[in-house]
Amino acid sequence: MSLLEVKDLHKSFGGIVALKGAHLSLGEREILGLIGPNGAGKTSLFNCLTGQYRPEKGSVRLAGGPELVGLRPDQITRQGLARTFQNIRLFPKMRVIENVLVGFDCRPAYGFWSALVRTQTFINHEKQLLAEAFELLELVGLRPSANLIAEALPYADQRRLEIARALATKPRVLLLDEPAAGMNPSETASLDQLIIKIRDRLGLGVLLIEHDMKLVMNLCDQVVVMDQGAVIAQGVPEEVQKDPKVISAYLGVVADA
Repeated sequence: MSLLEVKDLHKSFGGIVALKGAHLSLGEREILGLIGPNGAGKTSLFNCLTGQYRPEKGSVRLAGGPELVGLRPDQITRQGLARTFQNIRLFPKMRVIENVLVGFDCRPAYGFWSALVRTQTFINHEKQLLAEAFELLELVGLRPSANLIAEALPYADQRRLEIARALATKPRVLLLDEPAAGMNPSETASLDQLIIKIRDRLGLGVLLIEHDMKLVMNLCDQVVVMDQGAVIAQGVPEEVQKDPKVISAYLGVVADA
């Protein structure tokens, strides 16, 4: 059974078709790259997977669980699907550690009364979450920066912080939307190792959109290629690079039949 199964997703905006029958399958502990030229439908697919958009047709299931299409973003997060965004969405005036703690809010373990009167259950749980938040910062290499204001972090570290916050929701699948955007080659290489470490340490499946082809080809077990809202190829990186349909989509030439 696949960890994430996406079938026949369709999404339109007025007369513009963003997705037409998009599909993919992500295995346990697999890193899957989603690539394609600008406007191919990659971010629209991510938005449908995470509830920002509601597709007109199609199915999204996580580990054979309930249908995710039609659920709110917070409900989908609780099912085990978490994401980062192409444009960083941190709480810039909050401390680094506080940004991570926000991620735990999707899985409260106590009621309103416990929080109001600060019962021992509440206090113990808050201590546990703080310890877990520090562990996540350690994982992404940001523990020494825990008490800094988020906007004071270098750009690449802000990317890492957004990943840590997503991990705080305890996902089974992590969706990364252009995680290397704006990074220099050294930062990109470090990100490559971080994603592998996260996969190995936490046992997650990872689905990422990325324009850095070197990162995709070095990192991903499988690659899915989209063009004009549809999936045109899926396979191991070496196969996908040689596919005539993929070359056509990127270079704008007509592929052989």
